[in-house]
Amino acid sequence: MPRSGALAGVILATTVFLSFVASAAAKDEKITETPRLIVQDRTHLLSQGRFELLTQEADRTLLNILEIWSIGPKIQKLGKIRLEVTPPPIKNASGAVFYWSKESGHRVRAVRLYGIDAQPPRGLAHKLTVALFPNRDKLIRNMMGIYSEKLLGNPNSFPMCGFSSDTWVQVLLQLKSNVPLSRLSPDHTDWGMKFQNKEPVVFDQTRRHAAYAEAGSFGEYLIRTYGINTMKQFAHLSYKKERPWKEAFGLSKLKPMP
Repeated sequence: MPRSGALAGVILATTVFLSFVASAAAKDEKITETPRLIVQDRTHLLSQGRFELLTQEADRTLLNILEIWSIGPKIQKLGKIRLEVTPPPIKNASGAVFYWSKESGHRVRAVRLYGIDAQPPRGLAHKLTVALFPNRDKLIRNMMGIYSEKLLGNPNSFPMCGFSSDTWVQVLLQLKSNVPLSRLSPDHTDWGMKFQNKEPVVFDQTRRHAAYAEAGSFGEYLIRTYGINTMKQFAHLSYKKERPWKEAFGLSKLKPMP
């Protein structure tokens, strides 16, 4: 065969092989929809049965969250929530992350779920709540998300880790290791986190755990004291004014937690 013919043969064989690999990958990737979710297995490791059970569990969790918070899924405005099962960023880690994705030039809500061996999956209720109440203020979304996780999620999820947020805060206060809530700004830095290559990265795990536990404890206190509708109003008003304590709760400033 002439040299040019041999080269063409190699290119053709390579093209056929890559097409086969791409088809196999596409075949292994599982994706399905519920009335509220688009669920995708990006690990290519879940069996069809496990994938279906996870989809049912996630949709049931979302339905329970909608009932607790008396809210719709906001599909007409924001589309269905994307739930993506991905490999963990750190070996044996488990949890979930909310982020904004883009499809056809539009922002869509997405929850990345990893380490799904725990039942129910850790952080799922938390981040689905954040997807329903997306807010740039980290304190607000964590106060609401951790509350949902406590009621519907896994008690071993961060920051509870097997104990209530109130218990963690009591220990932090005794050790004088607490972080005043007024010092937790709306973004990541004061929470012991930062963005690196567009991904949230922890640089101070101790501060992160204290901040999240305090947010969970204080959020539950506000809901218990003022009601869930007032918390929803607080979240809604915060789009126009940063932390409208007085408008929602009648508070001129943060009160210390009991």
